[in-house]
Amino acid sequence: MPRAVAIDSSTLTYLIEANQPDYDPWTDLLLGKQRLAMIRTLLYSDLLLWVGPTVGAEYKKIRNPEKYDDHRRIAQYVLEDQPLRVDAALLEARVRELKSSHQGEADCRVLAETEFAGLDTLLSCDRDMLGAFRGVSKVTIWEPSEFWKSLAIAAGSTPVRSPAPGHPLFGKNWWRIGVSN
Repeated sequence: MPRAVAIDSSTLTYLIEANQPDYDPWTDLLLGKQRLAMIRTLLYSDLLLWVGPTVGAEYKKIRNPEKYDDHRRIAQYVLEDQPLRVDAALLEARVRELKSSHQGEADCRVLAETEFAGLDTLLSCDRDMLGAFRGVSKVTIWEPSEFWKSLAIAAGSTPVRSPAPGHPLFGKNWWRIGVSN
């Protein structure tokens, strides 16, 4: 797999929410910096954002057809939504090992999938997850805003990807580095 980072279901949703036509991070006091970081990571970095099987299964349970379709479209057409090829027994064994550090089975599964995909980074805003796996996994779990800072992409840099005409962010500048309220 090319250079990629894994994302959990919350960071996938933040990315989708920031892609809405009426989204404004400057009025989003609670999660604006996380959503902005997800958009900037997608547009300015050369990294692929990987949606693992558990995250895929979680968004496929969304009952609202419009929200489900938003998740499906971005996961399948914009992000790296590839199957994980690993022996199921090995995956289950690793999930059981990780459960000794954290009781959230889905979180353990997302981390195990990230490991088996050969990735070293997982983006999440899950407070329990952020500290639970230190010293237990080689995967570093970052909040999107902290990960974005670590990329150290300079203000004025040219995006790797830019919203095209028809995209909700086309013509908007809030996602650009150095642009403020």
